Amino acid sequence: MKLRPSTSKSARITRLFLLVFFLLALDSPGVVASTPRASSNSDMFSLGVSQSKDPICVGDVVNVTVQWGPNINYDPGGGLAPVLPLAGPTRIKLQAGLGSFYPDASFTPGSYSGTHTVTYTAEKAGKEKIFAVAWFGDSSDAIASDTFTIKACDYKFTLDGVFNLDVQTEGISYSVEYTVKSHGVLTAPDPDKPFNLEGNMKKVKLDAVYTSFSSSKCTLFTYEPGTGGGFVDAKTEPRQNGNGMVLQLAPPQDMAWDVDLSFACDGNPLSISGVYPSTSSDPWVSAEFPMGSGQQSVKLDMFEIPMNKMNGNPGVSASYTATLTLEKVQPK
Repeated sequence: MKLRPSTSKSARITRLFLLVFFLLALDSPGVVASTPRASSNSDMFSLGVSQSKDPICVGDVVNVTVQWGPNINYDPGGGLAPVLPLAGPTRIKLQAGLGSFYPDASFTPGSYSGTHTVTYTAEKAGKEKIFAVAWFGDSSDAIASDTFTIKACDYKFTLDGVFNLDVQTEGISYSVEYTVKSHGVLTAPDPDKPFNLEGNMKKVKLDAVYTSFSSSKCTLFTYEPGTGGGFVDAKTEPRQNGNGMVLQLAPPQDMAWDVDLSFACDGNPLSISGVYPSTSSDPWVSAEFPMGSGQQSVKLDMFEIPMNKMNGNPGVSASYTATLTLEKVQPK
C-alpha cells in the first residue's frame, strides 16, 4: 500500500477509506399421466390408482388418486347371471416399495363408487410400483397399479450478501456497496444418502462499488471497483429430526479483496491500492431448511463484525443483508 504526502484533512479521509477495507479484510473471511390397469371380468369392482408426475425426486410428496366403481363387465362364471354389489368395497389397501402413504395406506371407501386421494412421500431412489387392492369382505377383488421413477436429485445453492456503507464527515460524503455472491450445484455421491449432498470449489465473487461521492474540496478522479474472489466447498446433511436439510459453506479458499482508487483533496493527489485477505469462521455460512428447500437469512461474519465496529463511529452508518437459498433441480 502506498500513500503520497497529503494535508491533515487528506490524511483523515485516507484513514476512512482504509478503515472500510481493513475491517472487512481483517475480520472477514415433464409430467406424464398414468393409466390404471383395466379390471378383469371376474372382478366385481373396477379399480384404478395413479399419480401424475414421472420422474420425481427423493423427498417429493405427491398426490395419489384411487378410483373405484362397479365393473359393468363383471362375469361370475359358471353361467351365473351377474349380480352387482349393493355397496362399495369393504376397504382399499395401498402398497409401495420405495415410499409411504399419508394419512393411511388403508381406507374404507364408504360409497358405491368414488375417488380418494392420499399423499405419497418418495423415500428411496429407484423404480417404484404402487398397488391398490380392493377387498370385499375377507376376499381381495380388484388390483390396480402404477409405475414411476424416483431419482436422487441435485440441488442448487445461492449465497447473496450486500453490505452498504454511508460516510458523512466534514467536507466529504460517500456511499459504498460491497457484495459477495456464490452459487453451485450439489450432488449426492451416495444414492442411498440422497440428502448428503456435496459441491466443491464453487466460485465466490466479491465486489465493491462507490455508489455516491461528493465533496467541496475533494475529487475522486480515478476509481477501479474493488474486486475479489475465491472458492468454497458446500455440503448438506439431514437435520437432526430427520425433516429437511442443513446447508453449510466451508471457509473460502484463496479469497482476497483487490482495491485501487485515487482522489485529490485541497489539490493534493492521493492513491490507495492493495490486496486484503479475507478469512472467516468454520463453517463460513450455515442455514437450516426444514422443508428441504427455500431461502434463509444468514449471518456473514465478514460483514457482521465490520458493521458493528463502524456503526460506533460518528457520521458512519453500515448495514447488510445476506441470504442462503437451496433449490431442487427438477429431474428430467
